[in-house]
Amino acid sequence: MFIRAITHDHASAAAEVAATGMTDIRRRAGTLADAYRRCGPLGLAVAVAGHIPSRALQVEWFGVHQVTAAATHVAEPWPGARAADYDDADLLAGVGHVSAAEVRGRFARGDDVFIAFDDAGLPVAYIWYRSGSWREDDIEFRLEPDERWGYDLYVRPEARGLRVASGLVSVALVGLHERGVRRVVSVIDHLNEASRRSASRYGSFKLTSVLTVAVPWGGLIRERPMGGRARWSWYRRPAGVRRRPLNAPQGVR
Repeated sequence: MFIRAITHDHASAAAEVAATGMTDIRRRAGTLADAYRRCGPLGLAVAVAGHIPSRALQVEWFGVHQVTAAATHVAEPWPGARAADYDDADLLAGVGHVSAAEVRGRFARGDDVFIAFDDAGLPVAYIWYRSGSWREDDIEFRLEPDERWGYDLYVRPEARGLRVASGLVSVALVGLHERGVRRVVSVIDHLNEASRRSASRYGSFKLTSVLTVAVPWGGLIRERPMGGRARWSWYRRPAGVRRRPLNAPQGVR
C-alpha cells in the first residue's frame, strides 16, 4: 500500500506538471498567433524574440505618437483624476512598481505626474511626463519648453478594461495645457493592442514607426515616418543589452 501511494503521488505530480506545461505552451502559441494575425510576419518575429534572454538580444517595435495638449479632449475624463505632487510620493509608490525613492527622484528633476482613483478613493493608475533633455546610450533626447515626453503609464490589473488610461490621459492633457504645454510625445508598442486603442480614444496619432535590434555591442534602428521611406542606422553601446529606456512609456500594463 505504501509503495502504491508513493507511485500514485508521483503520477499525480507528473500529470500536474504536464498539464501546467501544456497550458503554458498553448498560451505562448496563442500569443504568437495573435501577433501574426494583427501585425504579420514582423509582429511574429518580434514576439518570438521576446522569449530570447534579453542579455543576448533585445528586439522592440513601437510607434512614436503625438497628441496636442488642449483645454478639452475626445475621451471622457476620469472622475477624480488629478495632478500629484511631492507629498504623494508614498501614495504613488503603492500603486505600481516604482519605489518612493524613485518617485521623489522624478519630482526632483521636474517631472509631472497625474493619478486616478477608483470609486472607493483608492489610487489605481498614474502617468508621468518628462521635460528638458537627457541622454541614454548613444541617443540624446531634447524637448522644447512647451513639449513633454509621456512615460510609465500604469493601470492596476483590477482597473484595466474600464478606460481608466484614456480618461486619466485626458485629464493630464488638460492640466499640461494649463501649464503651457503644447505637444506630448510618447511611444507605444505595436503589439500592445490595449494601449493603441486607449491612445486613439484621447486623440493620439502616430508620427513614425521604430524597430530596434540590440546586441551586447550595439544596436540597429529602423525608422519609418508615416507616408515616408524607412531609414536604417547603427549605434554602439558601452556594455550589455538594455531594454528601451526606462523613461519611455510602457503603455497600459
